[in-house]
Amino acid sequence: MQENHRKILADAISEVMETMFFLCPEPCDPGGGLEESRSPSEVIVHIQTADERPCQIVLHLPVALLDRMAVNVLEGLKESFSRKDLEDVACEFVNMVAGAFLNRLDAPHRKALSLPGILAGVSEDREGWVSYSCEVEGGRLQARLSCESFQEGAAR
Repeated sequence: MQENHRKILADAISEVMETMFFLCPEPCDPGGGLEESRSPSEVIVHIQTADERPCQIVLHLPVALLDRMAVNVLEGLKESFSRKDLEDVACEFVNMVAGAFLNRLDAPHRKALSLPGILAGVSEDREGWVSYSCEVEGGRLQARLSCESFQEGAAR
C-alpha cells in the first residue's frame, strides 16, 4: 500500500511540476530519507483532507526552487518575489499536488481538502508516513504523505 501511495504521490508531483511550472523533477534515491532541517532557505507547506482521519501531504520546498516556479508561472508580472509571494506559490503547489493525488485514487477515497498552510517545523513522528524526494532545477523537493484513513484503495 505504501509503495502504491508513493508512486501516486510521485506522479502527482511530476504532473503538476511539468504542466503548471514547466519543470521536470528527477526522482532521488528512494532509500535516502528526508532531511529534517528547517532553515530560511526552505518553505514547509502542508494540506490535508477535511475529515476525521485526514490524509496529509507535507512538502519541503527550497526557496530557490519556489522562486523559479514563481518566475515560470508569473513571468512578467513581477521582477522579484517576496517571501510571502513564494509561500503563496508553495501553498498553491501543495493544493494542486493534493488534488492530483486524490484524483488518482478510487472515488470512495476522494475527500474535500482543507486550506494549505505553512509549517514552522515538522513532527518527529515518521511512523506510517510515506516519503518521496526529487531534484528539480538543482534543488531538492521533499514530500511526506500520511494516509491513515485509507484502509484500502488503488490507483486508477
